[in-house]
Amino acid sequence: MSAQRRWFAVGAVGLGLLCLLSSRPTWTPVQTGSHAPVRALSSAALHGSPPLDGALRAAFIAAQQVAAPRSYDLQGGVAFNEHQQFQAHFDEIGVEVIPEGTGTYPLRLQLEALNCGGKIQKIPPGRREISRNRVRYARPELGMEEWFIHGPMGVEQGFTLEGNPCAGESGVVLELRASGGLVPKLDGATKGVLFEREGAPTGLRYDELHAEDAAGKTLRSWMTVEDARIALHIDTSTAKFPVVIDPLLWQQQAILKPSEANWSPEDHTFGESVALFGNTALIGHSQYSSQEMSPASGAAYIFVRSGSSWVQQARLVASDGTEGASFGLKVALGENIAAISSRHSLVGVPSQATVYVFERTGSCWTQKAKLNPPDQGEDLFGSSLAIDGATLLVGAPGDDEYGSLAGAAYVFEREQGSWVQKQKLTIAQPNLAFGTSVAIEGDTILVGAIGLVLRREGTRLTGLQEPYGLRLHWTL
Repeated sequence: MSAQRRWFAVGAVGLGLLCLLSSRPTWTPVQTGSHAPVRALSSAALHGSPPLDGALRAAFIAAQQVAAPRSYDLQGGVAFNEHQQFQAHFDEIGVEVIPEGTGTYPLRLQLEALNCGGKIQKIPPGRREISRNRVRYARPELGMEEWFIHGPMGVEQGFTLEGNPCAGESGVVLELRASGGLVPKLDGATKGVLFEREGAPTGLRYDELHAEDAAGKTLRSWMTVEDARIALHIDTSTAKFPVVIDPLLWQQQAILKPSEANWSPEDHTFGESVALFGNTALIGHSQYSSQEMSPASGAAYIFVRSGSSWVQQARLVASDGTEGASFGLKVALGENIAAISSRHSLVGVPSQATVYVFERTGSCWTQKAKLNPPDQGEDLFGSSLAIDGATLLVGAPGDDEYGSLAGAAYVFEREQGSWVQKQKLTIAQPNLAFGTSVAIEGDTILVGAIGLVLRREGTRLTGLQEPYGLRLHWTL
């Protein structure tokens, strides 16, 4: 008797996710809850995705750091960070990082003072406690704990305020001293801090500031820089303590640009879709045009890493690209496999969405397949893509088999050199936009749908798809 894949519901704020588990060969849904009539969604609402908000970004960073492999463990307070290409050293004062290529120019960050409405309280060195890749400095006299987590995302710094150290004030300011030869400068674009050496940026950054109170509410927070002092400002006027303040120290490795001589930074769609697998990066540029190609036919670029450098390996284009096809809208990358979607590939058929599959042999990339939905309808096929091994997952949130914008996700597998559709995943409910986002790893698939509201009840999360009437449960 063959085993079956199963799916059940999980979720995130503003986006429902349906999870499918399996051990092959079929994906079978197991879902609880009832459906009610839902509000109509416009197809325009499905084009593009909003930026990941601060809370989700912070949660993602934290998850990556906590799950860091043993290679990030600290030995005597010291470790080399392979991903960030710097050495991190934690002592009784704070953290010192030495980026590759900066020679004798380290950066030291030290918590120096607590500023309560202009009243400055100096903070003495704390007692260091190390556990695996985590460093803790207890400061009981202030009701505060400072901590660091060393992992692939960099050095995550945190401050946990058990109570309000600035009673009577509407905010808390933590002041850090930067020393060692690198000068902090406020980055107007990201509102974070970058570090310069002799007037030139080094790639080392201190940003991703996020503050959250005991109720899970995101608090307004920002950074300022004066001389060599970095100040973290937290608005605690409505906060429920304890409050966690959480910036990140990391190093930008490279700025990737197409190798074409006529490329301009004004080509704003370069980088609108990205994927990474090992030492290979895939970057979409849907409005790419050239003298030999139709306007906005699109392209996608392959970059590979050698040591600490990234080099363009290939520029991929559709074999039948036409004007306005927007090849490169979405991309996915696996081991020697790239999937790239376009809006259409046939002149006069604007609704014909297509997904192209390329495979790499050595350093050469070749188009191997052109995938279309069976019904050829305007179903936004290719709005989301994911690859795992020889399995490709394609989202089509505009599919109307079960009503307008019910959505679907297609499973394709490579068999004897050809890509074959194995299953179409659906939910029998209109206006869910099922397939808005997709992910796959091993025998688990996640498919996103619009409109799920998340509520936490202790260690249990409840999804209310208001006003849909669909209730979803799972345990942390």
